[in-house]
Amino acid sequence: ITVILSEDWNMISGVSEPANVNSISDPYGLIIPNTIYSFGEGYELADVIEPGLGYWIRSYGDGNITISSDVRSGKSKFINRLTDANSISFNGQTLYFGVEIPQEEILSYSLPPKPPAGAFDVRYAGDWKIVSNGGAIEVMNNSHELRIDYTIQQDAWVLKNQLTGEEYSLTNSGTIDLFGDVTGFTLSKETASLPSDYVLAQNYPNPFN
Repeated sequence: ITVILSEDWNMISGVSEPANVNSISDPYGLIIPNTIYSFGEGYELADVIEPGLGYWIRSYGDGNITISSDVRSGKSKFINRLTDANSISFNGQTLYFGVEIPQEEILSYSLPPKPPAGAFDVRYAGDWKIVSNGGAIEVMNNSHELRIDYTIQQDAWVLKNQLTGEEYSLTNSGTIDLFGDVTGFTLSKETASLPSDYVLAQNYPNPFN
């Protein structure tokens, strides 16, 4: 099947048999690597386009691609820049932070438009799944429970609940369980506290006695 893509995000379907995403014919290099998403509990990167389901795909421009159920599989040109990144997941949906992404590759770490109300979704402001120096995290929660798992490989970070103002220090790895309404967080690097006063006290014991 030939699919016509427009620049930016497109919603597509496939053929009557499963099709590996790496076997999609894209002669003009339209598909932005790492941007073919399915939707289950939340957005998930797709390896296979299943018949009868819809998928988001992001394109550099207008043009055609061809989806085929051929079993042959091509090699993906995508280079994963997240291996050394810190990670934080919300009910199993993972975001990354703390590493720089080359500007020419940044679109490969973008997310499709938010799902309809009632679904679960988490992302950085601007529809990203990675930031280098922190930022606002937007949460669409369809329950009153939120499990946060984090793994920190570099630096120390602070997660702040935008609704309550409560702060959580993120170092090494751990889990935070929250109950109640949550609308979002702010993620930032933890900075060392600076003293407000300096005092010179009497030396004691006096070593010169």
